[in-house]
Amino acid sequence: RVRPFATVGAGVLYSAGEIPAGSTTVNFTPQLGAGVAVQGDEDVVYTFEYRLHHISNARLSENNPGINSSFFQFAVSFER
Repeated sequence: RVRPFATVGAGVLYSAGEIPAGSTTVNFTPQLGAGVAVQGDEDVVYTFEYRLHHISNARLSENNPGINSSFFQFAVSFER
């Protein structure tokens, strides 16, 4: 059985140094993704996901270049 899904999230990133350099130590991290969970054997689920991730200080300082990243994620989980 194949189950598609979508994810949306956000958070706050505090750091000891400025990220990126010349910016601020407080940033925000919105993200979104989509994937599928595939039922394998009786208790095994394989999850494939693609996620977009952004880091930005939301103009808390004049320097706000932002950092974008994306990644693929694969997971195996065992259900009981």
